[in-house]
Amino acid sequence: MASEESDTALLRSVLAALHPPVTTDGRTGSAVFEPRPEHRGAPDWVHGGFLATVLDHFCARIASAALGSKVATGTLDLRYRQPVLLAGGPYRLEGEADPARGRIVHVRAAVIGPDGRTRTEAKALFVGVDRGPWGPAPPHRCFVASRIVSPDSRSRLAST
Repeated sequence: MASEESDTALLRSVLAALHPPVTTDGRTGSAVFEPRPEHRGAPDWVHGGFLATVLDHFCARIASAALGSKVATGTLDLRYRQPVLLAGGPYRLEGEADPARGRIVHVRAAVIGPDGRTRTEAKALFVGVDRGPWGPAPPHRCFVASRIVSPDSRSRLAST
């Protein structure tokens, strides 16, 4: 039981590091990313997939503040300029949203090292999904085994 609890605590801390608290004014945002050993890709480097997750979360928070609604990622384009070292942090995250067009907003962001150099850049497009003049979002649906499943039918899937 103690091992299971420590595994759960480790997982929570790894995931929390991938979703750092974001400060935003509705157009710009900042955060701090502190890599953990579990984020390793190549020896001593943060894995690019972890950086993609951090930047997607960070950009989404800025986009959500800019639109005043929940958002979904439309595109996420990354440029890995320099390695993000596991022991090289903490790293600053800085981002900015362009003016929204309807329910779409573009966000640019970067991972910046303690030396002030940009390590990774992101450009992303987000779509507002829950409110606005276009009305509420349609019910959530996902594709499962070649059929569309709505949230109220998920329990029926578990029994099939």
